[in-house]
Amino acid sequence: MTRQLKGNITSETRGTTEIVRISNPAKRNALEPDSYWAIGDAVNAANANPDIRCVIITGDESAFCSGMDLQAFLSENSAEAASHSLGGIEHVIYAITRADVPVIAAAEGAIAGIGASLACACDLIVAGQSAFITLPFGRIGLMPDGGAVATLAASVGRHRAMRLVLRQGAHPCGRRHADGARGRDHGRPCPRPRTRVGRGIPVLPARRRRPDQTRRQPGLLASTAT
Repeated sequence: MTRQLKGNITSETRGTTEIVRISNPAKRNALEPDSYWAIGDAVNAANANPDIRCVIITGDESAFCSGMDLQAFLSENSAEAASHSLGGIEHVIYAITRADVPVIAAAEGAIAGIGASLACACDLIVAGQSAFITLPFGRIGLMPDGGAVATLAASVGRHRAMRLVLRQGAHPCGRRHADGARGRDHGRPCPRPRTRVGRGIPVLPARRRRPDQTRRQPGLLASTAT
């Protein structure tokens, strides 16, 4: 059963997997202020559920997320409203990076702006052929937020991340041998997933970590390209 949350976000439980979907196709899945809180709450709820072993955050075939809905953000004409939006960004990034279960971003199309911050905070990005990451913050006089600079650099390398930030270019995730986005390992095929949740979204069984185990570094980038 699909549950409709605030900010054009839906949540659905399939077996032991929680699927959180950004559903704003009219704006290529741009995130509204309430979207951040809804995604963060959904991840926290799934993490607290002992039956859930994996969380997938996804969009649709046209885009994972095109970034912040600037029209909605600029319509907030009070300090309290702006604080609600910026606090939501912190809330969702903390929820993802502190979750005990693996959080996977399943992406096609644009992974842009705050959407890139969201995806790179996840433990793994499963990217389709059409997926690309871009950080166009500089075009509107902003700096990347949501920890994107650190997590993207950890995934694709510091110099490539710096070029994306300064030149507002695009990193094609689906390219077979793109840095940090490999569908094969040293020429050997990747292990075939044991289960599949949705089309093109591989999910491997996961175990909860013990409290003394070290948190995995977020933002590992994978690709479905072959």
